Amino acid sequence: MSDSEREKKGSLKSNDIHDVERLGPKTHQSGGASQQESGTKANPNIFQDARNLNKESHSPENLQKPSIPNFPSPVAGLYDDLKLGSVPSSFLETVIKRVRKQPESYKKKAKYQFGKTHSDRTDGTICEAEGPSGLVAIKTIAKKKASSAEKEASSEINALRRLNHLHIIQLVDWFESRDNYYIVTQNTDGGSLFDRVVDLTKFLEREATVITLQVLSAVAYLHSNSIIHRDIKPENIVYASKAFDSPVVLTGFGVSAIQSSADEVFYDFVGSFGYAAPEVVQKVGHGRAADIWSVGVVTYVLLCGYTPFRSTNIQDFLEECTQEYLVFHEKFWKNVGQDAKDFISSLMNLAPGQRPTCQNALAHPWIDSMPSAAAKMNTVEQQFLPLLPL
Repeated sequence: MSDSEREKKGSLKSNDIHDVERLGPKTHQSGGASQQESGTKANPNIFQDARNLNKESHSPENLQKPSIPNFPSPVAGLYDDLKLGSVPSSFLETVIKRVRKQPESYKKKAKYQFGKTHSDRTDGTICEAEGPSGLVAIKTIAKKKASSAEKEASSEINALRRLNHLHIIQLVDWFESRDNYYIVTQNTDGGSLFDRVVDLTKFLEREATVITLQVLSAVAYLHSNSIIHRDIKPENIVYASKAFDSPVVLTGFGVSAIQSSADEVFYDFVGSFGYAAPEVVQKVGHGRAADIWSVGVVTYVLLCGYTPFRSTNIQDFLEECTQEYLVFHEKFWKNVGQDAKDFISSLMNLAPGQRPTCQNALAHPWIDSMPSAAAKMNTVEQQFLPLLPL
């Protein structure tokens, strides 16, 4: 594929799983002037927020302390993975379920007053709601949407109930009706990272480093708890508030997987084409390194405004990966430092075993040399909560 083909502009849009997300370089217009760079400075304190999560609150004796004010921490204690009501497999089963009473958990719905809709996504509709702990967000997943609805809802709830991290969406509650699953989380009203890329075209290096640091902090915590996200992309990274320097929060755990060991691999094709690693697309077995690849793609998008791949099908994507698959076009990358390019290249190494771990990525000069780096904790592991018992 020639450089001119790679540089061909595409439109920024969100697509369903297995579809291509074509992010094309464009110019952001503001006040009649063309802007290739955002002039707003990121808040340097966010570096310290992402690195210096309170050590005491992450000790075993304090597992009940919430990381989000007014929200309960994940349940600490012995429990089995959640088993949700199954999706009807036939018309007859649908009729039978309709005449039966609502599931036991349905009574929780009365505690929430549903409000405006945040977004209508492929994995469910998200709206605001008032509940006992204040304003929350509720994702509604229709059981009739797909046969995978039960698996997606269970995966998301079972992953989130184990987690308590500043940059991971906080689970508050869940319940179901005959027709829907409901997942209650902290409310985030800042929109998605995808939306901001559309608005700004691209981010300054410093801004991109802040976001990448926060996402890596979240993914490192996931991996330390034996969870692989498997669908990291700008649509699944949201801002906690509308402030420009708002912290970001990782969401979208519907296809996440819980490992029985650090070396366990999975063979299903999940995630979003364009962000999924080659080993995921080829179904040859993927583990934690697949998340690292996705973070690399997201970082690439933040710094230039388009994805590194132009393929529209699996075969072309794999061919791109065997050629000069990672190109930093001079026109769009001339103001980006070499450390940033080296960072992305290391995360997007074609060999999963040669990609850095999250801890190593956080120690890369592009992340580690930024202002406030001296204030980080001595070890990345100190950010982590121990795995909650099953």
